[in-house]
Amino acid sequence: MMNFEDFLKDDNSNNLEKINQHIFDGYLNEDYKSRFEEVLPMALPDNKREVLNNMADLLDDNPLLLDKLNDVRNRKILFVGSENIGLSDIKVHEEILDLKNITKGKDVKFESVFPNMSNILNKWRNYQADIVIFSCHGLDNALLLKDDYGVDAPIDAIDLKLFFEKRSNHTECVVLSACESLKIAEVIVKSCNNVLAINKKVNIKTARRFTAEFISYICDNPHEKNKVYEEAFGHCRELVTLNGFKDAFAFEFLKSGKL
Repeated sequence: MMNFEDFLKDDNSNNLEKINQHIFDGYLNEDYKSRFEEVLPMALPDNKREVLNNMADLLDDNPLLLDKLNDVRNRKILFVGSENIGLSDIKVHEEILDLKNITKGKDVKFESVFPNMSNILNKWRNYQADIVIFSCHGLDNALLLKDDYGVDAPIDAIDLKLFFEKRSNHTECVVLSACESLKIAEVIVKSCNNVLAINKKVNIKTARRFTAEFISYICDNPHEKNKVYEEAFGHCRELVTLNGFKDAFAFEFLKSGKL
């Protein structure tokens, strides 16, 4: 049987049409998950999003298959929040509740995880996130998370880059809600397509409000292509600033050249 890579090269017809047909045939044979996973490594995020939206149109009159498709189509958010001894209280638990309320009933999924890399890796086995939010304190070129014993521990930009390099086919956007995280964003952006970061120290209330508005915009436009992240950034920076958070201009948006 011809493998999918050869299938794409077989003639000159449109690759997206082939991907659509390949996955659609898989749905009819209840083999959609393996077929979609076969396609994932070969498609850039916008192509995958287009395939999924086209599939939704094809399956509009089949609620059962549409529900299955939406398991893959709906964006997944993973929240990693860390409180640190001797530093300002971020109120991570309140932020989790706020984001759960924002995402409730929307075409997105929201999960949180204890902020150490072992837990994040274990979570990733069953939950490959499109959006990863780090809400923590920033250090020089590192995020202050936890080690396996719950002790404050920095995770540097290179380690984050290596983590996301292996997951770049899943991750569409990383939110670095941490002061002075722009240098980290510059290191990891090629591995995770879009990054939201902060270029100086800001008020914790500003950071929380910006993240909340950013995710709210995504929830209101859940199936848009990856341009939605840059649009959300522009909308949020204006909105949060107009609401009196003048340090909102410390937020910056970076995107890789892959999109």
